[in-house]
Amino acid sequence: MARKRMKLHNDSFINDTSTRNVDSHLFCNWRILSFCNHLPNERLYGPIHTENNRQWQLILDPIEIAETSYGFLTIMLHLESSENIYFRYEISVLNAEGRVHKTLSNFAYFNGDRNCWGFEKFIEREELFTNMQDLINDCALTIRCKIRVFKDLVVPKNEVLQNIASLFMDDKLSDIIFRVQDKEFKAHKVILGVRSEVFSTMFTSGFKEATNNEVRVDDIDVKVFEELLRYIYTDSVVNIDDVAKGLLVAAEKYNLPPLKSMCEFALLKDLHVDNTLEYLLLADFNRAKVLKEYAIDLIIQHFCDIQCSEQWSRFRNCDKGGTLVEEIMKTMALQCAAIRKIH
Repeated sequence: MARKRMKLHNDSFINDTSTRNVDSHLFCNWRILSFCNHLPNERLYGPIHTENNRQWQLILDPIEIAETSYGFLTIMLHLESSENIYFRYEISVLNAEGRVHKTLSNFAYFNGDRNCWGFEKFIEREELFTNMQDLINDCALTIRCKIRVFKDLVVPKNEVLQNIASLFMDDKLSDIIFRVQDKEFKAHKVILGVRSEVFSTMFTSGFKEATNNEVRVDDIDVKVFEELLRYIYTDSVVNIDDVAKGLLVAAEKYNLPPLKSMCEFALLKDLHVDNTLEYLLLADFNRAKVLKEYAIDLIIQHFCDIQCSEQWSRFRNCDKGGTLVEEIMKTMALQCAAIRKIH
């Protein structure tokens, strides 16, 4: 169920509400005044009950939230909490004498991913209308909720990423050494292999790195390699703008598409007329499609100025320069043809 802002539907719907905390139990009654008048088409929000920094709220939905709940009244329990908990909830409709007419219960746990539980098919509309005289007292319907929080049960946290991240730049259990220029990086084959197919092949296909447990890296800058490892362990990069060009090359080398995307985005923000030829070559060599597309478009927009520059002369004479010039001209021709077609 979609998350809703916690609020009272209208003060007139709330009359007598009692809350009692006993250890890890919460009991509350929600008496909805003028229920008969508002049943057909309004979602009703119960009062907010607070205990131990947790906020609970009942929501009654007369509108079918799914085809499977057609003809039923839906009752949900909403929770806002700063801690993860296991709990049991029991929701009842009381009759006019305060006795239970119908009860449904379930077990649930809160870990931040979901904050609404309940019953789409709590009670049929027909049953409600048939027993209207027994259930409605002065046109008011009473819903009771009992909640028990299991304090001795601990909800597991998603600590896998934290545990892996803690091994970044840590000698503990390391089994591979990378020598980059004059610096040594210790790492863990299993983590590198899971994150990168290139590393997996390196460590499992009989290469000397698999037996020597040492890899010499001569084509990547020290700072770039450190950020490469940081990404592998933590899914993050520090000051990516400073290393984006070198890191893009490293991401391509070790087949890390998400890291390539991060680098492309950083370079796109830095793309301008003075560096567009450099970035086009970088994008083409490293199969960065989005960066290449934007670089070509920028060149076309400023073609008259760029083709008169010294950079253009060097660009045309470098490796792949001729091929890229042809690609620029072809793209320019297609754009011109599209414009003529429109007009």
